[in-house]
Amino acid sequence: MLPILGWGHADEPLWWLNGMYTWFLAALFCYYVIGLVTRRIHSGWVALASVVAWMALPLLGVAHDMVGPRPDKFVFYAVFFFAGAALRPVLARGPVPWIVTVPALAVAAAWALHAARIDVEPQVPVLTQVVVLLAVVGAVGVLQRLPRLRALRPVEWLGRNSIVPYLVHLPVIELLGRHIDLPAGPGTFALYYAVTIGVCVLAVLLRPVTGFLYAFPARKAAGAPAAAAGEVVSQAAEPVVDRAVDAMPAAGAAPVGEAAPACTRR
Repeated sequence: MLPILGWGHADEPLWWLNGMYTWFLAALFCYYVIGLVTRRIHSGWVALASVVAWMALPLLGVAHDMVGPRPDKFVFYAVFFFAGAALRPVLARGPVPWIVTVPALAVAAAWALHAARIDVEPQVPVLTQVVVLLAVVGAVGVLQRLPRLRALRPVEWLGRNSIVPYLVHLPVIELLGRHIDLPAGPGTFALYYAVTIGVCVLAVLLRPVTGFLYAFPARKAAGAPAAAAGEVVSQAAEPVVDRAVDAMPAAGAAPVGEAAPACTRR
């Protein structure tokens, strides 16, 4: 990002922690390292630890700092990455039960209505993070029950490789905005959208030879344990909905609960 946004940012610590895009890259790197160091600990415990750390700061008299030199936001967002890694095998086993899906969506809807009423994002410790996770689980529960339309298979494919467009899209948009001088309008938007999606698709196609950019490389000599550890670290960096589409019924397939065609990740 330095060549795109300017080499002058290299010696600015706040840019690395709070830059438009660099803060996310720095956070992602930290999560990879934490996932590697704690590979023998269940990801759910790591997610819980991040919540405890986030709550502990105000209790210790330290106000949260989301824009200063402290990487507090890294602690806040860690729960989503590691909760995603913890929930991934659960969501991949089958559809989320309605008894979980409906209450999760109800809580998320109530939270959204409350936010709309007060016209500001509610800032309630822990509850803010829990509601976001409930909303994701509820949405996944609904999506898992939708028929798999052939026309949407490319979207599923991008979803199973979502870490790639997740990282690639913003640099592409920045380059387009800085080097293509076009008037604002639907045509310009369509061009930017098409180019960005095209580059993201190309990046996914190149993932077999660029996997080291998205997952910690496991040494072959280390055997299965190292490979499994690398996979866990990779899972921690991917959104919780990855692979959830694998549990969706295919168009015209048997109802939920019956056997459905398997779908591999890569």
